[in-house]
Amino acid sequence: MPKGKTYKLGENTYGIKLEDYATKEDYHYALLKAHRKRHAENYKKKHGHKQRSGDARYKKDPETGEYIYKFKRDPESFVYKQHNKLRETEEGRYKLKLQSIQIFWGEHVVEWYKKQKPNCRICKKKLIMSSILKGPGVDYGEEAVIDHDYKLGTQRDIKKNGSILPRGILCHTCNQGIGLLKENKMILKNAIKYVEGLI
Repeated sequence: MPKGKTYKLGENTYGIKLEDYATKEDYHYALLKAHRKRHAENYKKKHGHKQRSGDARYKKDPETGEYIYKFKRDPESFVYKQHNKLRETEEGRYKLKLQSIQIFWGEHVVEWYKKQKPNCRICKKKLIMSSILKGPGVDYGEEAVIDHDYKLGTQRDIKKNGSILPRGILCHTCNQGIGLLKENKMILKNAIKYVEGLI
């Protein structure tokens, strides 16, 4: 039982016996756990439906009366089938990539992305400009990543302001590398000196 706390428990209606525990503290702690469990179950029975009734992400099923997550993908829906159809070809996956960029970055970034060369600006590694499907053994490091200058604003700022463009196309490794080094010029220069054995 946690030290420094006192709990007032009601009548023992949990079927827990003192003789089953080595100390009185263990017995009281077992009572506390049982009390919390019962309280959570009772609250869920009484108020569980209210937690989702005011949530815009859920809709009420007229047949069952239960609240269902309305953005859950329906495998039989037209949009879901079209989305899966696009994933089957390289051209389709490229369209999905552009759709994703449009949603998160804006239309002006889509036009910018189309003009980019499929190479990492730092390591010159050849990149895949389309979306890479998830799966075992898949190298996500080959998918192109859009890198932007954080001093100019966030991703949302770039989407709102059509005059701000990303910095370039990078691979996952280089993008994470400069991020972990905080994009600090001094740290990056010291890293080069360290690799060259100068410091």
